[in-house]
Amino acid sequence: LQLAATWLYARFRDGLGAGVPPGARLPGIAPRLAQLRLQWRPGDWALGVEAAAVDAVLADDAGRARAPGHGLLHLDIS
Repeated sequence: LQLAATWLYARFRDGLGAGVPPGARLPGIAPRLAQLRLQWRPGDWALGVEAAAVDAVLADDAGRARAPGHGLLHLDIS
């Protein structure tokens, strides 16, 4: 079992002119991320299940455009 979570408070310290005030979120950085992986190895092979969730991301400096959050599910046999 593996579990990981990140909460990142990334903000502009100083404003960037009229469109970006101080304290605005940095674009391109997801503020929250979580990942869970379960793996089973009974012998010469392994079975794994992994799930990840990523929060929405701002797509411009002013915070008007955003890319939606998403989730992923991954299954593997090796």
